[in-house]
This record gives sequence, structure tokens and C-alpha cells, in this order.
Amino acid sequence: MPRIDWLPVIEEDAAIVRAYDTPVTLRQVFYRLVAAGHIPNTQTAYKTLSARTTAARRAGNWPTLTDQLRTN
Repeated sequence: MPRIDWLPVIEEDAAIVRAYDTPVTLRQVFYRLVAAGHIPNTQTAYKTLSARTTAARRAGNWPTLTDQLRTN
């Protein structure tokens, strides 16, 4: 797979989250992006998606994700 241009991936990621009427996890979005061929199904891609999603959320321009593992 060629080098990933993450800006359109993150934009698609946000669109996927906004399309849900129910809470969505990063893992759900990740697999939707993999199925669409935007990113490979690798641990590196998942970690990069997580880091970029976190940065976008901290910048204030990201929809809310749910985290079913966190207790706080």
C-alpha cells in the first residue's frame, strides 16, 4: 500500500462517526476505513489513526467517540 495521506482519512473518519445515531468506537471506524481500502489492517495504522484522532479531538474539531474499556 502506498504512503497514507492522513488528512482525507481523518476527514472520512469524522464523517463515519457523525453518520452514526449511536455511540461509535475507534475500532469500528478503523474497520470501516480498512474495508473501504483507505488504510491497511495493521497495528501501525490503528495506532496512527488513534493518535491523529486524539489530536483532532484535542483541537476541538472532532466528533465524540465512545470507549467501552474506560471506566472514567
